[in-house]
Amino acid sequence: MTPFQLLRRLVLTPLTGLFYLLESLSLPASLDELAYDEPVRLRVPTYEGSGQATHPDILGPDASGRPFLLAFTPYPFEADRYENPSILASGDGLRFREERAGLNPLAPAPAVDHNDDPDLFQRGGEYGILYLETLRPERQNLVLLRSRDRLSWERSVAASFELRGPSPDPFILSPALASRGEELYLYYVDKSASPYRIEYRVGRDLASWGGVAGRPASFDRLPFAPWHVDVAGAEGEYYLLITSVGPDARGGKTYDLWAARSADLESWELAPAPVFATRPFGCRDVYRSSALVRGGDLFVYFSYKTRAAEWKLGLVRKRLSDLFPGTSAGGR
Repeated sequence: MTPFQLLRRLVLTPLTGLFYLLESLSLPASLDELAYDEPVRLRVPTYEGSGQATHPDILGPDASGRPFLLAFTPYPFEADRYENPSILASGDGLRFREERAGLNPLAPAPAVDHNDDPDLFQRGGEYGILYLETLRPERQNLVLLRSRDRLSWERSVAASFELRGPSPDPFILSPALASRGEELYLYYVDKSASPYRIEYRVGRDLASWGGVAGRPASFDRLPFAPWHVDVAGAEGEYYLLITSVGPDARGGKTYDLWAARSADLESWELAPAPVFATRPFGCRDVYRSSALVRGGDLFVYFSYKTRAAEWKLGLVRKRLSDLFPGTSAGGR
């Protein structure tokens, strides 16, 4: 971390944290009280204290009494050594806390390179998080964490991608799990393809994806390069949130957020316009996002980069009928 980054972390971050704490007091009591198309900032406690986070993945409550759950990684001023899978709980989907003090991170940083891109899900009575353990230049592991109580997590490697040699495996981004009946669909972005390509694998074993061939997802159109993805929804009503990447005016990269829908997890219709008509809070970029589908609404938990190069999380309520003209109140 550079001296300037250290100064920002020691001085600016606490001030920003105080600002977000005060702002959280004005949040509505529930998701149903959120105004449409008016993004709100979320205060997310991180284990290293910065309050900066990216790559959210949201899981809604269920009839068993499960709270809202949010997986994410801290990302203070893009210091990827802190980018380790973490989880928080919430009673309202707006205010988040650790279920046990000191629970996070759920996995430490590897000896080289970094962790990234957690995806949270529940299957039966078990919770799972798939994330990437990036160990360049040798390999990349798709790691599975499993738990029944959300407090103790068991680790295994679900796939290992060899990145060297005459026929290297693909380098993937942003694993995202969905299900259709008994089949599991693992979506991701193949960064080794030119141009980058959204692919998926179909299987039934959560813990074993290495021997499953990837298939390109089918879109009616895709006028941008994909970067990160996440899948929301259930049987017959699926929504794919896609972060696009492209060059900016300064020779760097810029990111935006799009949505697509599908009835079968294989063929997708892209929305005619990005999720945001203008960047929320005047931010530089909208990054990887997750969503809850409730009635005719999509509650989008998004990560964004501020003008001060901080990484934060926000939430916006969108009508599906606005994202996809012709959609009925119930979804399609």
